[in-house]
Amino acid sequence: MSRMWRTDRNDESSQYRLAEGDVRSYRENGYLKLDSVFDAEEIELLREENDAVIETRIGAGPYDEMPIVTSGHIFESASWNRAIQDPRVVVPIIQLIGPNVELDHTTGRKWMPSESEQLEQHDLHQDRVFYSHDAETFINAIVYLDDFPEQEGGMRFVPGSHTGGDLEHVDGEKGPRLPSRYYTFDDTISVPAAAGDVILFHINVVHGTQVVRHSDPGTIVWVIYDDPEHSPDHEGIMVAGRRP
Repeated sequence: MSRMWRTDRNDESSQYRLAEGDVRSYRENGYLKLDSVFDAEEIELLREENDAVIETRIGAGPYDEMPIVTSGHIFESASWNRAIQDPRVVVPIIQLIGPNVELDHTTGRKWMPSESEQLEQHDLHQDRVFYSHDAETFINAIVYLDDFPEQEGGMRFVPGSHTGGDLEHVDGEKGPRLPSRYYTFDDTISVPAAAGDVILFHINVVHGTQVVRHSDPGTIVWVIYDDPEHSPDHEGIMVAGRRP
């Protein structure tokens, strides 16, 4: 028996629109958490499909490095193809960046449980440093396939930091990072998330993570969207509207 994707039951997209207060919160803070976007059955399927992408792209393990990083979900899995274009995610994004929405890329990360108490830290940074896209129309959507409470690696943001423009980064152990003269983790707010939640955030909002998994694996998938008008050199899959 095939599983039914929740949006097959009702194709009315208006029910997925953000309230005015949510739009205002995103504009002010640079991020917004959408609770319970995907249900337990959908999450189980997406988790299975992400593991299949890992096995196809990387192999069956064991894995020497954490997290296990994957990409190309929309090309490897029909279920992920549908999730990436799901109106529960895309309709809010249309409200935030406009009617034409393009998929830029996906990146999955899976952490396995460890007895070590050592944090796997991703230093504070702006995603703008990695791309040449327009800062106002480039948006990240993190799909949570497992619970990420604060003590195990919930995302941390500096509210309102996206309004400060592009900040100078320096080389860090895991890539570009912000010098402490701008912000430290003490300036951040933790945004824990449960399996099925989605966090949307602006390309310039300062963020980072400190991950340690004790008992269960932890998996998240970044889905990166943009307005194609501001990324003419990249032709990704259109998930809403049309290419100008």
